[in-house]
Amino acid sequence: MLYVSPTFGGISVRAAMTANNANAGNEFTYFRASYSAGPLALTVAQEKNPSTVAGTKGATDKEFALSYDLGVAKVLAVSGKAGTAASESTIGATVPMGAITLKAAYKNATANVFAIGADYALSKRTRGFADLGKATGSKANYRVGVQHSF
Repeated sequence: MLYVSPTFGGISVRAAMTANNANAGNEFTYFRASYSAGPLALTVAQEKNPSTVAGTKGATDKEFALSYDLGVAKVLAVSGKAGTAASESTIGATVPMGAITLKAAYKNATANVFAIGADYALSKRTRGFADLGKATGSKANYRVGVQHSF
């Protein structure tokens, strides 16, 4: 079951759940509250995953995200924790420059990751992109492509 609220004063809510009466450990729940007004956007989310072991509780994932549009750039920060894993944090920015948008992000996790990239607007719904990223202790990875939104 999924519920998506209408937006009131910039606030919206999503909630989802499944029920398995035979084994309560297999229930899935999800909740997300978002606020967006002007240049500020905030999101808080929690997800309880089903257990892979019968009779035990699943992991709970939590996430908090914040973005602010400065006009010349949009900055963002995300902090989360997946179950019993260590917390992870990401900071990033996008800088629009006409048809080109420059991107950069840093993720503090088990393997720290730094990524940069650029998007090029080919039309209102189509963009070309090129991204480069490197995680601690591994080789750099890249991706290049075109994305169209229907």
